[in-house]
Amino acid sequence: MTGIDSMLSQHIKKILETQLGKKIASKIKQELHLWYQIDLDDAVTQFEKLDRVLTEIYGKSSAKSLEKRFLKLIIDANSIKNRSYQYQTITVTEPQLVQTVLTVIEDESFRKIFRVMTKGDLSFEKILEISDIGLTRASAYRKMESLVKTGLIMETGYIMGDNGRKVKTYKKTFDGIDIRLNRGAVSLMMTINNETFQDSVILNTVFASS
Repeated sequence: MTGIDSMLSQHIKKILETQLGKKIASKIKQELHLWYQIDLDDAVTQFEKLDRVLTEIYGKSSAKSLEKRFLKLIIDANSIKNRSYQYQTITVTEPQLVQTVLTVIEDESFRKIFRVMTKGDLSFEKILEISDIGLTRASAYRKMESLVKTGLIMETGYIMGDNGRKVKTYKKTFDGIDIRLNRGAVSLMMTINNETFQDSVILNTVFASS
């Protein structure tokens, strides 16, 4: 799952249950179990399956409108540009998500990790070696896991480590994060390269016909 999808999926479930109510949410959960033997937590991370169930219940056009409504409560979709652009800009507006990201990027050790991750896909060992974050291995690993969970970095694959075992590699999800303040409301303008954007199942499912 891409970093964008990891970030968005945490909020889509909550919004779906709030917006549609318990009765409809229960029907969606039943259909997910019937079709795929998965629950809603799994479905928001495998968004194409949730999309198929919503399409079955509401029809294609209404399902797409519903999904866009969910996303509108998290991001400003109008900031997404033509697919041919090298970079996309995603403006995050959901207050809880904004606060989560701000808390992360205000931490000095997180910023040190981000700075070294401009060098492409890196293993945890390499990040620890060149970032000089001044933490124990266990603490540094917890920082990395937190970044993955919030979607600010993402796993990209595996390489062979020094001990002869496969180790995960990581890269930054976003190339830049700008904090915006408009009439007291804080938003985050996040720049992402188009290749990473295209790998997002959620965005490409919802905006497939855009």
